Amino acid sequence: MIKRKRVMGLGRKNKTNVIQRLNRIEGQIKGVQRMVEDEEPCAEILTQIAAARGGALAQVGKVIFNRFSTTCLREALARGRKRRRGTAGIIECFRSALK
Repeated sequence: MIKRKRVMGLGRKNKTNVIQRLNRIEGQIKGVQRMVEDEEPCAEILTQIAAARGGALAQVGKVIFNRFSTTCLREALARGRKRRRGTAGIIECFRSALK
């Protein structure tokens, strides 16, 4: 059995919050799927897609990025990795989040 290294710990409160938001997003996506299957009007489908992309998903990204920027990056720098590498990591994280 391969033992995976724990990459990020959100803490109990944040983890519960993120899981709840992801469940909400899952419900929204299933709703969009049903709308497509039922051939609902495109404008209504696009509205639901925008809602799924906007609210809950944006909040999940913020919580995870906040954890990365305040903990994971600090830990990487404390372990002696070069500051440039840490900065590159946070810039890449921004790029991914803004796509």
